[in-house]
Amino acid sequence: VTATASSGFLYFMGKNNNGYSATIIPILAGAKYNVIPNVYVVAQTGLNIISQTIKFPEVKVGGTVLFPERKVTDSKSKFGFAFGAGVGLGSLDLNVKYMIYDSDFNSLNAGVSFKLY
Repeated sequence: VTATASSGFLYFMGKNNNGYSATIIPILAGAKYNVIPNVYVVAQTGLNIISQTIKFPEVKVGGTVLFPERKVTDSKSKFGFAFGAGVGLGSLDLNVKYMIYDSDFNSLNAGVSFKLY
């Protein structure tokens, strides 16, 4: 069993540039367990910093502005977790991880890691 830590930056954009966007910064720690040599499973838990923005367009009737353009932003920190599996190939590591950031956000991530030392 090996201790793990990871972080990142994710950006989500609404469909058809509808004015919605979100960012997530996950800060996770956990454990990695080798099932067989070079193949492992991993579980992590931690804090997710989530920020969401919605832009509302200007609303006009004739030449009169009823509602000016405005932007609403909300930020929150949520507890989340991740689990996955991977294979180590020398100094390279190929992995897949399912991450749950909040009840509204989750993702399936594939990655390649490499050792710096």
